[in-house]
Amino acid sequence: MNSSFYWDTRLFLNLNRHASTWVDYLLGWPTFLGEAYFFLPIVFLLLLIWAPKNILLHFTKIALCVIIAGIVNSLLKDFVDRPRPWSFFYQAIDQGLVNVTYLFAMDTAESFPSGHTTAVFALAAALHQIYGKKVLWVYLFAAWIGISRVFCGAHFPSDVLAGAVAGVVSTKILFWIFPMIEGKLLSKLSRS
Repeated sequence: MNSSFYWDTRLFLNLNRHASTWVDYLLGWPTFLGEAYFFLPIVFLLLLIWAPKNILLHFTKIALCVIIAGIVNSLLKDFVDRPRPWSFFYQAIDQGLVNVTYLFAMDTAESFPSGHTTAVFALAAALHQIYGKKVLWVYLFAAWIGISRVFCGAHFPSDVLAGAVAGVVSTKILFWIFPMIEGKLLSKLSRS
């Protein structure tokens, strides 16, 4: 095992072992907030209340960022093909050498990067691109969900870090491309 993965597994085991009822509530249930089908309708309703001007354009950009980040995430998962903690530690768990806490189903799909984290960091970066510094707190929300993925036993810390990077970078690239697309659409509309 290389030294970076050694530290990744050590950090995972240290974060994951702190299970208790109050910690389960604080770090367990937020993992579900990282599901795009859960947070996108909520984001739409919040935009409708707080920022109704240009809501369709802004929501479309946000949704595209989350969708494209999800595609990038899937491609990375297939390329890296890293096992989930449960699969990685299976023999050690079976022999009683380590204890891994799983709050929910033991997913055996690829682990790197975290899809939940990719999605919420794509959301945070898109909101930041659109609304500026006043929504920087959304990154804390995204980090909370990322940490919950380690606590729940679904991911190693580097999976979460890579998910955050994948979500932010794919969103930044899309926001670099969006003005070009908007310009072409506007010029076509003005000619018709």
